Amino acid sequence: MSYITVPEASQLTAGTRDQMELFAAAHGHFSALRAVVARFPAALGALDNQYSLIMGHGRLDRWVREAVFGTCSAERGDAYLAGAMAAEAVRHGADPAWVNGLLTQGSNPAGAGEAVAEGGLEQVCSRTPA
Repeated sequence: MSYITVPEASQLTAGTRDQMELFAAAHGHFSALRAVVARFPAALGALDNQYSLIMGHGRLDRWVREAVFGTCSAERGDAYLAGAMAAEAVRHGADPAWVNGLLTQGSNPAGAGEAVAEGGLEQVCSRTPA
């Protein structure tokens, strides 16, 4: 049970609906978090700004950034976000078997933080998909 329910499109302002639709058109989806945050236009703007800073800049291909983000999420134990980012990496050109291998390689006993440097992130940076 969520404390803040996901609003119906009719409950959002026209500007917020447009913002949600533009994001979905550009990224193929929007998460349940975005839908909940859409109740609060300033929070949605902040979330979009954070996403843009993480995913919108840099010289790495988009699928690489998404694979890195997904691998880090898997190492932190966030299966939902890991799966979502893995799907986006595949959608943008990554080999599905390669990405799945990153996510299923097993957690490092060092735990979150240290595990990322020793496992998945290293693989993402040192290999390219087939």
